[in-house]
Amino acid sequence: MKDFSQRFVEVVESLGQNGYKLDGVGCITKQKVSNIKNGITDVKTEVVADLCSAFPNVNANYILTGSGSMFLDENVKSDSIKTLPRIPYDAAAGSLTDAVDGVTEIQCERVPVVAAFPKYDFTIRISGRSMEPYYYAGDEVACL
Repeated sequence: MKDFSQRFVEVVESLGQNGYKLDGVGCITKQKVSNIKNGITDVKTEVVADLCSAFPNVNANYILTGSGSMFLDENVKSDSIKTLPRIPYDAAAGSLTDAVDGVTEIQCERVPVVAAFPKYDFTIRISGRSMEPYYYAGDEVACL
């Protein structure tokens, strides 16, 4: 029988995801995914909750206990997951150093909607340290 780590990796891979794509989905980070892959499961409840928020068809019970199937509705494909754009630039406080003419949606990566956030239109990553202690370099913010 598969253990928690094996079931988690199986579900993530069947969604076509990996630690890098999941980074920033709720509390999920590349490090937490790496820890789970290596058998360190002290964060499993919060990671599974955030994974299921982003991918509502994922069966949390399967990941946690091995009971049932991976997905709640096997007829719903993972590509039907709701996504929103991530702007391909970093946000930084202070004056703009690069002029940005605009971004079209096709230029943006699509990332799963984070259910824990209120309604938002897109996300963007933070760079630099000028917004600390509220935002840290690498944080991703949801914008309306």
